Amino acid sequence: LARDDPKAARAVVDELSAFVAAKPETAAGRRALADLRDEIIDGGDLVRLAETEILGPLDARAKVMILEAAKRVSLVTAVSPRALVDVAYVVFEAGRLIRRLSELYGGRPGTLGFFRLARS
Repeated sequence: LARDDPKAARAVVDELSAFVAAKPETAAGRRALADLRDEIIDGGDLVRLAETEILGPLDARAKVMILEAAKRVSLVTAVSPRALVDVAYVVFEAGRLIRRLSELYGGRPGTLGFFRLARS
């Protein structure tokens, strides 16, 4: 993006398309980008377009996952009489959400990777 190099942008888009090729939610976005393959598009615009077209459906599912987790946490914290139970459930739900989001986007972090994601 910094150099706005169309060749480098196409390589990044091709790599992203290959990475999410097994996800049916991204098929329409990959098809749309394939139709634009021969068009003259700036590198930065191509990367932004790929992000919107390919990752858009995954981002929408991620938002739903986050909202569902927030609802569960708010319900448990409202009903629970003990602060320790609240904290334990929030930690549990956060870990579960991190794992589900990483799987949604194609990652499967091990224990160390999970803790690095949780820390960031």
